[in-house]
Parts: sequence; structure tokens; C-alpha cells
Amino acid sequence: MNYSEIQDTIADWFARQDLPTATFIELAEQELNRVMRLQGMEVLVSATPEYQRPDGLWYITFPDGFLEVKTIKDADLTLHCVSPQQMLEDRDQAYAISNGTIILGDADPIDLVYYRAVDPLSAAADENLFTTIAPDALLYLSLDHAASYMDQPGTYRQQAMERMGELRAADAGSNLTGPLQQRAY
Repeated sequence: MNYSEIQDTIADWFARQDLPTATFIELAEQELNRVMRLQGMEVLVSATPEYQRPDGLWYITFPDGFLEVKTIKDADLTLHCVSPQQMLEDRDQAYAISNGTIILGDADPIDLVYYRAVDPLSAAADENLFTTIAPDALLYLSLDHAASYMDQPGTYRQQAMERMGELRAADAGSNLTGPLQQRAY
């Protein structure tokens, strides 16, 4: 299902061609970007801190579309997240997040794996990750926004949440490297 097909389906569902379907889809995409963290949203970049503060800490500005850190590695060490206040004590093994930046203890390059927002649909870009792996969830969330707009309650949100749960489970299952084996205790 692509962008124009989702727009047509929303209009057909409510038998109205005058609905701002693009707005409903945009709201649904924003919600999916807020709550879903899927393998297809992961990006790996190597980055070097850009500038240093007077207290000696280094900063990297969030990359475009940044949603959330998955992992940060400095050489072979996986850094853990602490508060910005704790960075002065844990600078060698930690990072912090503050004001659109990642705070680091030194200027060494890092490998950053982060979740990137899925690019929005448009007439020029009529497919994205959500239309590929979760068109039903995207449609049901769009229908929920349309129903709210017209003050016509329905079960669209519940349907979307069920699809999103299934998607999370399938995505988590695909992280496995082999068959599960039950241990005898």
C-alpha cells in the first residue's frame, strides 16, 4: 500500500472525498516515529566530537532524524548513559544527552547506532518503511485521526495497537541468530 492508496482508502472508508487525508497520515507517521523502534530505523554512523566545553566535555550534535540512541561505542568499549551532571565523574565510560547533543568525555571518534525517524510520505515519496512493513498499522492510525476529526469514534486505535504489537514481536524475533533452545533445569 502506498501513499495515494492510503489516502484513497481513508476517503473511501468514510465515503468522503473532502477529508484532509494527508494530515491524518502525517499524524499517524509522527506517532509511529514516536513509539516504534524497529531494525529498519537503525542507523550506524562514525562520528567525531565537534566542540569542547570549558569543563572539558565534548559534544556531538544529533544527526538528522535522530530519535534515540541504541548504542555508543568508543573503540571496543560500550558507553553507558548517565545524567549530564554525572559526566564529569564518569567521562571515560559514559555519555549523556542534553539539548540536542550527545555529551562525551573525550574527543575520540565513536560508533553511534541510533534510531532515525522514518521519512514522511508525500506525492514525491509514496513509500517508506511504514508502508512496506506496517501499512495496516499506518492505515488504522490514520483512520483513528480521521474519526477523531469527524467525531466518529471507532476501534481504529485498538486495531493499530494490535498491529504495532505484532510488528514489535516480529521485529524482536528477527534479532535472534538461531533457533531457540529450551534448557533443562
